[in-house]
Amino acid sequence: MQPESNRFEPFFFDGLDMAWAKHAAGSELTLEQITDELLNGRDLSKKGNRKRQVEYAERTARKAIEQIGTSGVSIEVLRAR
Repeated sequence: MQPESNRFEPFFFDGLDMAWAKHAAGSELTLEQITDELLNGRDLSKKGNRKRQVEYAERTARKAIEQIGTSGVSIEVLRAR
C-alpha cells in the first residue's frame, strides 16, 4: 500500500514532521527556519487553510525545540509568543 493511499497518512507524516523538526532543532536551526521548512517542504493542504498550516508548522517546531532543549532562540522567547 502506498503511503498516500493509507488512511493513517496524516499520522504517519505528522511523525515524520516531528522527527525532522527534532533533527533540525538538534542542528540548531531556529524556530523560524524549522517552521519555514515544514511549511514549504511538503503539501500541508490536508491540515486545512493556510492559517491552520502555519499553526501546525509553528506548533511542531516549538514542540521539537522544547523537547531537544537547544535552539538559536530561548524557550522563554517561545513561551512569550
